[in-house]
Amino acid sequence: MQGLVGSFLRDFGLTVAGSVLLSLFVALTLTPMLASRMPPPTEARARQFLSQARAQLRVDRGALQAVARLTLDHRRRKPSQSRGLAAAACGIGSRLGTEFFPPADEGIFFARIEAAPGTALDATEQYLKQDEAWFLRQPEIVGLFSAAGSSGGGNEAARHAETNMGMIFGTMRRRVRIGSRAQA
Repeated sequence: MQGLVGSFLRDFGLTVAGSVLLSLFVALTLTPMLASRMPPPTEARARQFLSQARAQLRVDRGALQAVARLTLDHRRRKPSQSRGLAAAACGIGSRLGTEFFPPADEGIFFARIEAAPGTALDATEQYLKQDEAWFLRQPEIVGLFSAAGSSGGGNEAARHAETNMGMIFGTMRRRVRIGSRAQA
């Protein structure tokens, strides 16, 4: 996989394969060994569990029959009650926030640059300096850190071979939402 997604998912395949192999090892060795050490259930405990389960099923059946009887006895009211519950759910839902997770503005950003393949490290560094100058002219930016010649992942040989890659980490002045401004 190429591009930014590829750099994030580069090591993911090895992680999944390793975790599956470890799970297979546990399933074939540790789980049977631990299961063999468990004492078998006694007859009294099995009977006790079955009697408790039957009692719970009787309670559940009684509750279900009561609800069904109540519903069938008041058939004409159910559509209006359903509409009322739907309206109440919509009313409560409208008071909830609009996002599942609250917005987390840490005031930190990451930018990745990629020059043409085969670009020398010095040329990539010049591109980074131009980008740094643009970022530092923005009033919201407090500080930057940049690196040329690395994509941020992979093995050491691959990182040194990618001389056309660079990245910039920046910190913003405050953690409030800033109106977006686009570069022309």
